[in-house]
Amino acid sequence: MFNLKMKRCFHLMLAVVMLLTCIQLPYAYAADEPATITLNVTNTPVRGDIVLEKSGMQLVRFADEKDAYGNTIMKPVYQNAFLAGAVFELHAAEDIVGREGTTFYKKDELVETLTTSGTGAVKSKVLPLGKYYLKEVSAPDGYVFDTTPYAVTLSAVDKKTAIVEVKVSASNTYLPIRVTLRKEKEAIKLTETKEGMIHQTIEVVAGEGFVFGLYNNGIITYGNDQKLPANTLMATGTTDAKGNLTFSGMFPHGDYYVKEIAVPEGWLLSADKYSVKLTSENKAASENVITVYLEDPILNHLIYTPVTLTKTDITGAEKLPGALIEVYDAEGNTIYREYTNSKGEIPNIPVVPGTYTFKETYAPSGYALNVAIKTFTVSADGKVTGDTVIRDELNRVELKKTMDNGEPLPGAVFGLFDAKDTKIQETISDEDGAVVFTKIPYGSYTIREVSAPYGYHPSEEEWKVEVDGTYVNPTTLLATVENQPAPGRIRILKQDELDKHVIAGVQFDIYTVGEDGKAGDLVAKMTTGEDGIAESPELFPADYIVQEHANPTGYTDQLWSERLTVGMDELVTRTVTNMPIQGKLRIVKTDSETGKGLPGAVFTVTRISGLPSHNGENDGEIVAVITSGKDGTAETPLLTWGEYQIVETRVPDDYLDDGYSVTVRIPAEARAEAAQTEDAAETAE
Repeated sequence: MFNLKMKRCFHLMLAVVMLLTCIQLPYAYAADEPATITLNVTNTPVRGDIVLEKSGMQLVRFADEKDAYGNTIMKPVYQNAFLAGAVFELHAAEDIVGREGTTFYKKDELVETLTTSGTGAVKSKVLPLGKYYLKEVSAPDGYVFDTTPYAVTLSAVDKKTAIVEVKVSASNTYLPIRVTLRKEKEAIKLTETKEGMIHQTIEVVAGEGFVFGLYNNGIITYGNDQKLPANTLMATGTTDAKGNLTFSGMFPHGDYYVKEIAVPEGWLLSADKYSVKLTSENKAASENVITVYLEDPILNHLIYTPVTLTKTDITGAEKLPGALIEVYDAEGNTIYREYTNSKGEIPNIPVVPGTYTFKETYAPSGYALNVAIKTFTVSADGKVTGDTVIRDELNRVELKKTMDNGEPLPGAVFGLFDAKDTKIQETISDEDGAVVFTKIPYGSYTIREVSAPYGYHPSEEEWKVEVDGTYVNPTTLLATVENQPAPGRIRILKQDELDKHVIAGVQFDIYTVGEDGKAGDLVAKMTTGEDGIAESPELFPADYIVQEHANPTGYTDQLWSERLTVGMDELVTRTVTNMPIQGKLRIVKTDSETGKGLPGAVFTVTRISGLPSHNGENDGEIVAVITSGKDGTAETPLLTWGEYQIVETRVPDDYLDDGYSVTVRIPAEARAEAAQTEDAAETAE
């Protein structure tokens, strides 16, 4: 191999030899005409290129760790590596002019756009020597945009290097995240009024010691196409004394949620999830960090139960106001002191799970003090057991209210009527169906059911009761009163939406309404008859969700559903329509030689068979007569589901009548047969 200098000398000598060989020298020269020999000598200019490397911290794996609470978290591990997707513009930093005077680029002119690679460096095209600069115009998603320009000077290093190379190393900062939440909790507050009353109330304070977890909401792909499943715990933290908690650090960007995973004893664990979007769009304006702040504080409810204490007279029927009652905790501390209100109650005393006692310390006017100590217990699930009422036994009459299947029926209203048919007492059957009259004055009485619970007819029976000084509370029920239900029905008329034709054989399902408002248990089915009417069996008055079970053949896939309220002895009617499947037929009429559209061709479209629900009605009917236009196309109006015959009934003048006829179906086969129709038409013509 020759070096560059030797190559140039060799080329020069070769040129001289070839020139001398080609020159024919005359035998004699005139003294005034000397010979001129021209030699062309070239030099190859030095060029350069720029090698650009872009790097940044990138997720490579997850390390499973145990947090302070014994939870396993998947901690993301990052390493610096080549970063793909950063876009740079290469500009001339000055006018780039060659030694021979050629201007290659003007100052600040865009020379080239380079996009970085994740596998290594990217190289610019070969450039003339001069000063350039690189500037980043687009950073990869999730990284801090770098506005710093990179100056590059391409200059010859010696007279042997044909292309000089300058390396530029740039980096982007991966955006860390910061998620901040505020925690509040309910707490018991004890206060004493100037009148000496003691109250327990619920207040809201900062929640300390509540543990939250940060979870990914979707699959995270990393490394060699490895995947971290959704709903993986990635970080945990505990709220401080002010109820604050911040998750921070480097995490894969995407959708996450925060969820409570542990609470101090005595508070309810929340099942709520709080979505957080950890993407560049939530980058803080003043710093390079993705910041999400949950504006609304997260409230934890104290495990407590509102307990109402009741004071009644000796019969228990009349509630007594003005009784001073004190409540004590298990250690004997007074947690509540108050007078019963006008309803004879101390309502909604908030108490945490435990055992409590209470007693009357001051009796209302006209009544003796009850010195008995009552006890009640509140469980962790809010169930109150024990005594919450202070009362003595009164005279009483008891009946039991049941449904027709013997189960207890609450909510039935009964009246106690005296000899003048004046109602002096009224009572309602409880959850056990018990109907109790107490504190009954002397006299003769009739007991009647005044009104039944919704969905039932009241009983027409009457029961006689005699009360005097010898009256002894019976040990058995006076009567068991059975109520007959007052059911309703649902009737649906099913019709074709276009022509109101009734549709038979359509099933509807009747469901209860669940607590979430959606369909619950299936209680009945009904199917439309030949008249298009479906009627349910007897239904207990309530809300139901009625759903169409399946679409009739030939109709669009849109099942009807509605929540209906069925009243007592009520027939609820609905008209439900189905939209037939529809389609159009388009014919393209062309000259078989030129392929151009032919106007004036007339086609007659006849329905061969239509919707099953129509039982052959209008079959054989001409549904459209269409004529090709200037472009040779003819199109029908919307046609309903079925089979149709297309016959060319008039051929354009000067063309052969091939007796064209084809049968097509709407909808599914329409497109395929239409294509066949066009091919057949072209063949026929």
